[in-house]
Amino acid sequence: MKKNRRLAGLWNRKGGGYALAGICLLLLAGVVLALGTGNRAEAANVTLNGQLLDLNMDGEAYLIETADDLKSLGMAQESETSGRTFKLAGDLTVGSITDAATGTFAGTFDGNGYKITGLHVEAAKDEKPLKYAGLFTYCKNAEIKNVVLVDPQVTTGEYGGALAGVLSSTNVENCHVIGGTVTWDDTGGSCYLGGLAG
Repeated sequence: MKKNRRLAGLWNRKGGGYALAGICLLLLAGVVLALGTGNRAEAANVTLNGQLLDLNMDGEAYLIETADDLKSLGMAQESETSGRTFKLAGDLTVGSITDAATGTFAGTFDGNGYKITGLHVEAAKDEKPLKYAGLFTYCKNAEIKNVVLVDPQVTTGEYGGALAGVLSSTNVENCHVIGGTVTWDDTGGSCYLGGLAG
């Protein structure tokens, strides 16, 4: 009997240790899954450039996940962006923006260090040159940070830069342009060009 009790006690100690280790692993897996999802929530509605969009959230920031999202943000109105934060969710290839850009960005945009490649801003064929041209046409009381633009091609009739045509009372931090051109496309009037902003 003593032998059986000793074996049972030994098994219970070892089995208990394995059970405790198993519970710890399950708890750790739960924590990893919870942290892996971050603060991301369901999609939220936001109006940009007059269009109602469903954008995913990361905490309080609207996630910009597609080239179309980024184009809409670049042409959004001041009232649509003021007091809001937008964050790039990954590298994007943007392509052409030929609409008459008249937006004013007044929020916070965090490029998150991701690359925006292939931005090409100019007026549509047979249209008069854009007065303001860039990823954002006009920024007012905004904050733009951690943006990397690769090979942007911007053509403007007056104010032009890869990041923005005009920055008014706007903070810019850790933003870079790699390659690309900013060109003036007019024969008269004023010309304000810059690699980052006009």
